[in-house]
Amino acid sequence: MPTYEYECRSCNARFERSHGMTESPVSECPSCGAEVRKVFHTPGMVVKGNGGGSCAAGRDTAGQPCCMGGSCGMFQPD
Repeated sequence: MPTYEYECRSCNARFERSHGMTESPVSECPSCGAEVRKVFHTPGMVVKGNGGGSCAAGRDTAGQPCCMGGSCGMFQPD
């Protein structure tokens, strides 16, 4: 079950609640009863190369595209 973070619009209290995606979101603060909003976080990003070294500017240390054959959709081979 996903865990969501909420923030109170009045007292700024933050809290987490676990509930199913089809369930109604939390609507009021457990501390003061005011309206709350979901807090969204930027997802982490992982860049994977082809094993030939670090991936900088879309190329590994051997000069090859990091996504061999353009399979990741980010870079296309020359």
